[in-house]
Amino acid sequence: MVVPNINTTLEYVKTVGQIYFRNKNHRQLALLQKQLLMQHLASRYSIRLNASSEQLRREVMIRTGITEELAVKLFRAIAMLEERKKITAEELVHWYETLDQFYQTNQKRYGNIQQSAGNRI
Repeated sequence: MVVPNINTTLEYVKTVGQIYFRNKNHRQLALLQKQLLMQHLASRYSIRLNASSEQLRREVMIRTGITEELAVKLFRAIAMLEERKKITAEELVHWYETLDQFYQTNQKRYGNIQQSAGNRI
């Protein structure tokens, strides 16, 4: 009997998220989510992350198919995270909603990521 590989990434993210949320370190949690987003963009779409903010925004729009409105919203939220030393719980929720909108758009356009990864996630 072959035992399927277990991806503990989701468990890790949930655990880390709970720790940061309990400690009210909302910015650190949002930055972790940003890092995961950037890794997703680089690995799934081969997007160069060292481009200028404007070039990166355009490349994300072209390769992922998100609207300009969503791209602007996403990159404004990223800029806010990078500029501030602290963010509120409400700002964290707004960031999460923006990320969720991005991932939902991608799931509709490209299908379930789990299916394309052979259900290993």
